Order: sequence, then C-alpha cells, then structure tokens
Amino acid sequence: MANHYYIDGYNVIHKSAKLRSRLNADLEAGREALLDLVVEFCGQTGERVTIVFDGQSTHADPPGPVPGVPGLEVVYAPGHLSADALIERAVYQAKDRLRTVAVTSDHGIRDLCSGMGSLVMSAENFLETLRRTHTENQGAAQRSTSQKTSSSLGERISSHEADHLERLKKRLEQK
Repeated sequence: MANHYYIDGYNVIHKSAKLRSRLNADLEAGREALLDLVVEFCGQTGERVTIVFDGQSTHADPPGPVPGVPGLEVVYAPGHLSADALIERAVYQAKDRLRTVAVTSDHGIRDLCSGMGSLVMSAENFLETLRRTHTENQGAAQRSTSQKTSSSLGERISSHEADHLERLKKRLEQK
C-alpha cells in the first residue's frame, strides 16, 4: 500500500529558489510548477499526494482530484483555516498514520504530526526526493528512447503524462 503525503504547498515552494521565483512572478505559475513536479512523482512512485495551499485558487481548475493523475489532489484551505490546520486534521483522521507523511519545514506542525504517529518530512527533503524521481524518470526515458528509436512519442509516454501534456497544450492555446 502506498503512503499518503500531505504537502504544505507554499512551505515547499518557499524552500526552492526556482519555485519561489515562479511564485513571486505569478501565484498560479508557482503552484503549477509544484504541481508539475508532484505529477511526475505520483506517476513514477504510485504514492498518494494531497497538496494543501492556504487561501483560495484564482485558477479555473477547481480544487480536488487532479484529472488523469490517480492519487493526486489539490486542496485550498478556507479563509478560517490554514494549510497547517488541514494537514493536522488529515493526520488525525488518517486510518494508518504510519503510512501518512506530513511534508513541511514548520517545526510546530511536524512535531504535532509526529506526536500523533505520522511520518514527517522536511520540505527540503521532499524537494530532493522530487529531484531524484525526476532524474530517474529522465534516465528511464533515455533508455526507452534508445530502445525504441522508431516509435512515436505517443507510444513511449504513459497515459498520465499524455493527459498532463494535453492540459498544458490547452492552457497554452487559451493564452
């Protein structure tokens, strides 16, 4: 059974210079950049992930499960709650806390979740995990490309990646 990661979205974004610069330029672009990394992580590992952001989305896509990416959900904390509060609640309600991972560098929420029996991971460690997953994915793609030089791109990518590319294409067409 896969772990379920509850990610404090802005906390992770602010621990990465690249993601932070995207966020500073455009709020949605920063969130989308993190989402793109996590889509690859979910597709590669099969882990379940809920990204929790403070505040409401200004993007057309509604919060909730991400279409085409099994196990990935985006949640926005309502005005009276923080992302930390939603993560605390999710950990408290988890049936198997030993398979629940709270991802944040906020020591208070990490201590609380750990005290409830959840696993915890700093934002920096999670970013390193995303980097390793991306590197492994690139290596696998290069090996696959060298083995299948005559096949089309559509034959070499997963359905998750194809769905993600289709969403990106639609966004670009709207601009």
